[in-house]
Amino acid sequence: MRALLRISRRDALRAKGRTALIMMMIGLPVLVITGVLTFWETADVTFGEGLVRKLGAADLRIKTSNYAQVDEQHDDHGVPSGKGRANDGVPTTTAEAAARLQPGSRLIGFDEGSVDVRTERGYDHVSAIEIDLRDPLTKGMRPLIEGRYPAAADEVAVTPRMGRGPGDTIEVTRADRRVTVVGVVEFPFDSAYKEVVGFRGVLLKDKRDGRGTGWLADTPAPATWEDTRSLNQVGLVGLSAASLAREPATSMSTTTVVGIGVAVFMVGMETVLLAGPAFAIGLRRRATELAVIAAQGDRRRTCG
Repeated sequence: MRALLRISRRDALRAKGRTALIMMMIGLPVLVITGVLTFWETADVTFGEGLVRKLGAADLRIKTSNYAQVDEQHDDHGVPSGKGRANDGVPTTTAEAAARLQPGSRLIGFDEGSVDVRTERGYDHVSAIEIDLRDPLTKGMRPLIEGRYPAAADEVAVTPRMGRGPGDTIEVTRADRRVTVVGVVEFPFDSAYKEVVGFRGVLLKDKRDGRGTGWLADTPAPATWEDTRSLNQVGLVGLSAASLAREPATSMSTTTVVGIGVAVFMVGMETVLLAGPAFAIGLRRRATELAVIAAQGDRRRTCG
């Protein structure tokens, strides 16, 4: 065995190009499939990982719905009760939302939707949220990269993808309201996301455009599923760590499983078809070398 290893080592050093080619044919497919699977897992943000950009440091996120009562809740979306009777159209007040929470809870406004931003080519439709990012409840929601957070109604912060910086002015909404960019913030887990952040009443003039008006809540004790169900009774949706615990475990879809299986099969076939002949040639050469050694009188050494 030691003689075979010495011969293999000597042959590998002599034919460095062939050795490198064999290693590449074996290692490259493995590297590719490892890279693809790693990218797949890291690019997909789970519900729990993305919770910070929805909750910040708050205990509970409250969103309004178009229904008088929510029967079931998944993620931060509510399924209406029965035939989905619409609410009476009267906006839920902060006091009414607080009445459904633990005594002593503190709420701050948090609305999300989209807004039109005027550009040289017309209007760019981007995401928008209305919240005071200076409040401790928003910690981690939109980390500051440059400048400062908005402190007045005519100030906004933008994500890097917007291509604006502190001191720039932009025109928002179809009424072309002029506001000043005072800060650049990060949208967690997505550097390509376009978003504008301002105070309530600045960006989302038409609440029908909002994907959810609501609040962030700081509760004396950790928010429970019972708190969420109490909100559901009046058509509100609650998002918290308790909601995350109630979410069913997600599994890979059939398409994903089939895709991974095909990729693994292709890697195996490539290894067999490319590296196999190289090993076969190497095996024939080993056999020839061993035959030469045997012809010179060397014998197989036995143990014991």
